[in-house]
Amino acid sequence: MDPDFIEALQCVGYTGNCSAVFQEKTLNEDARKLLVWLTNEIRVLGNIDEQLSDDGDVDSFRMTLSSFLKEMKCPFSSLTDGMDKNRFNTLESLTLLFSFLVNELMALKMVRANKPKDTSNVITLEESPTAAALKELAMGLGMGKPPENFPCKALFDKIDSRLAEVMQKAGPKRVGKPLFNPMNTTDTGDFVMTHTLQKAWSDGLTI
Repeated sequence: MDPDFIEALQCVGYTGNCSAVFQEKTLNEDARKLLVWLTNEIRVLGNIDEQLSDDGDVDSFRMTLSSFLKEMKCPFSSLTDGMDKNRFNTLESLTLLFSFLVNELMALKMVRANKPKDTSNVITLEESPTAAALKELAMGLGMGKPPENFPCKALFDKIDSRLAEVMQKAGPKRVGKPLFNPMNTTDTGDFVMTHTLQKAWSDGLTI
């Protein structure tokens, strides 16, 4: 048994016994077992419809194997053309067969390993602007980060209560008077002042 062949099988993940694969120079039981494993691995990774199984009927196995190779578009005509009974009966044909399948499987595994994972079915939950603002406000008030999926209404009530406590401790001098108070009577001067402040703020943002 070629050490390189054994190493190649180990690289693609085969753990079975392969010492007698080439012993009889035909499709013996060990060879068929290995072929079933290789073709099943290739079938899954390469989306091949044909499936190989071993029920002891070598002629049927040989025909199914030939169909599998044709579906794979095997470039070696000696493995796909001619009389079925004359295929895979020499050491050269078996060596070519296993080399082709192992190399194909190795290539498929490499492509899969380097292929980015499909994220089309991944659902990303985005936080609403309101929830983000409330969370930031809660953390700014020293309430810590609120738990996930915490209702905005409940969080707002907690923030309102916490804000009242902070303002009470800080005293009236720490909080300035509001620019607009709907409880007071609004006159023309208030609108002029508001317009002036808005214009100054807008001009400050203009580059």
